Formats: sequence, C-alpha cells, structure tokens
Amino acid sequence: IDLQALRHNATRLARAAGGAELMAVVKANGYGHGAVDCAFAALDGGAGSLAVASVEEAEELRLGGLTARILIMSPLAEAGFDRALAAGCEVVVGDAAGAVGITAAATTDRPARVHVEVDTGMGRLGAVPDDAMALAEAAASSGAEVVGLMTHFATADDREGPQAGFMRRWCAFASSSRHSAIAFRASRCTPPTAPPPCATPMPHSTWCAAELPSMAARPSAVTPPTTS
Repeated sequence: IDLQALRHNATRLARAAGGAELMAVVKANGYGHGAVDCAFAALDGGAGSLAVASVEEAEELRLGGLTARILIMSPLAEAGFDRALAAGCEVVVGDAAGAVGITAAATTDRPARVHVEVDTGMGRLGAVPDDAMALAEAAASSGAEVVGLMTHFATADDREGPQAGFMRRWCAFASSSRHSAIAFRASRCTPPTAPPPCATPMPHSTWCAAELPSMAARPSAVTPPTTS
C-alpha cells in the first residue's frame, strides 16, 4: 500500500467532512494492509480517531504505539469489556446487555465511554430509533459516559435507493434528539461508514467515519477511466 496516498486521501476526506472529525476504520488488519502503519498514516493525514471491529484489534494498535482514541464497533463478550477499558477504548452499545456489561466493568480509573448505536436499516445491531434515547439514558444512569450517538448505514456508498431512506431515518432521529439532555452531553452524532469522500454531507454530525479502502484508493495506473 502507498502510505503517502493514504495520508493524502485522509487529508482530503478530513477537509470534505465539513467540520466533522474523521475517524479512520482500520479493522481486519487495516483491510490487509497493516493496521498499525495505516493507522499512523491516517492520523498523520488528518484523522482524529480510529475504529476497529474487536478488542484484539484495539490491543494491537495500542501495542503498536497508537495513543489516539479508539472505538470498538462490534459487540463484546463479557471478558471483552474489561480488556476494552484496560486499553482505554470506547465501545458501541446497541442493547441493554451491552450497557450493563460495560458499566459493570467500569471503575473510577477506567470510565465507560460509549457510543449508542441506532439501527437505521442495517437490521444487525443497534436500537430502533424509538428506543435509542431510552437506551442512552439507561446507559448514562448506570454510570456510562455517552460520548456518541451513531448509526451504521447499510448501503453507505449508494446515494439512491434504500440509502435515501436510511439517511432520512438518521436525520429524523438526530433532529428529534438533538435538544435532549443526553444528546447535549454526548455532543456527537457519529455515522460510521459515511459515503466515501463525504459525498452526502452528514447532517447533525461531529464525527464522520471512513473505512480504509476509501482512503487507500487511487486511480489505476493500468486501466484508464471510461466515459460514456
């Protein structure tokens, strides 16, 4: 991988994010390119934080010398909560079990910092919009610091079709919740896997996550672009 190209693209994405902080998703060993090297390059290019899929991936970044904020996006098993907090990571909470698990593992020295996930159409993780704020309030009342309200778009690279509906759901949720106490404390609405160079501006957002392939891509030197 050309790390200079990755830095350049991270810079372009950060500028295109419209004031939102760029989060570089470097899961699966940086999509096979080397998570530690790619994470450093993305941060050098302007990303403000990192995201991974598992606690093991987060621990690898810490061992590699990364000190930036790291978000673990996938649900954690019981043993994973302790490890996530020991690594100084933030976690995604999409149901009551996750909220209970992370707050039970928290201590004064290891606070639980969570991002509450809203299911806008993926159908895999997260609370439905009508229940998401109640989940966030429950997590906060249990001792967690809710630092983000987020969603994972099912078809982030498609501006038409289902993606338009997913975006409307997110905008409606963000608009209805933005004046709540929990949203004020979080002061973030974080939609991971936003359209690659933020082609569709993320409303009500202070974070915008981009997966590594969209940052590492560059025009092919072999196959010229085609026009119609």
